[in-house]
Amino acid sequence: MPREAIVKRFWQKVNKDGPIPTHRPDLGRCWIWTAAIGTFTGYGVFRALGKWISAHRFSYLEFVGPIADGLEVDHLCRNRICVRPSHFEAVTRQVNQLRSSSVSGLNARKTIYVRGHSLQEGNVYIHCRRRVCKICHRAKTAKQRRGALSQL
Repeated sequence: MPREAIVKRFWQKVNKDGPIPTHRPDLGRCWIWTAAIGTFTGYGVFRALGKWISAHRFSYLEFVGPIADGLEVDHLCRNRICVRPSHFEAVTRQVNQLRSSSVSGLNARKTIYVRGHSLQEGNVYIHCRRRVCKICHRAKTAKQRRGALSQL
């Protein structure tokens, strides 16, 4: 199928009269993908040249350009079914996650531990890809040692 036909078929599945993002009204209306949605991801999907591709990635590749190695397409509008090219930015996975409203994104942005200690460099170490408060870890370890000694 010629590229023009694929692009035409893509745009037949887009509603350009979508919502205006509440947190970024300056972006204008989202262009909503009206066809298949990934069951687990919630992103629009499109079949082109015999392969499935995320609809937002197809839109970015077609209308913005190639995605550099190590980058992924971030929805500035936070709408997973938006395919408007001006609503995207190619960023690293870390930047994308820090911007995310997911639980992992919310946790990654935290600067204060649940007990009020700082999660800034110097009071943190990484264990199993999680930030651990050194003050709390020392207190927990000391408590465990005291408990073990009292059982002797």
